[in-house]
Amino acid sequence: MIASTGFAVLNSKSDSINSDFFYMFLTTEVNIMTLQKIAESSTSAYPSISPNDILSLNCALPKDRSRMKNICKKFDSILATILIKGSENKQLRDWLFPMLMNGPVTV
Repeated sequence: MIASTGFAVLNSKSDSINSDFFYMFLTTEVNIMTLQKIAESSTSAYPSISPNDILSLNCALPKDRSRMKNICKKFDSILATILIKGSENKQLRDWLFPMLMNGPVTV
């Protein structure tokens, strides 16, 4: 989906919530579908969502800030692992694919 956001920038008012958490929340299937419906029903010349549309989304957060910090630390760890594994997979693919194509290795 392509939609205008009016060039809105999201920032947390709290240091216990990081941008990765916001990204994961906003890109859940239910939120994407909700924002897509809003954008498609907009009265402007092209699909659009406003900052208020994003602010109207509900997100359950723990009241305890230290718990939220721990959750965000776990997200950071998971995302770091995903980046490392993605890089390792790319290196393996780049090494293995030419050998599969040229014949020294067969499946």
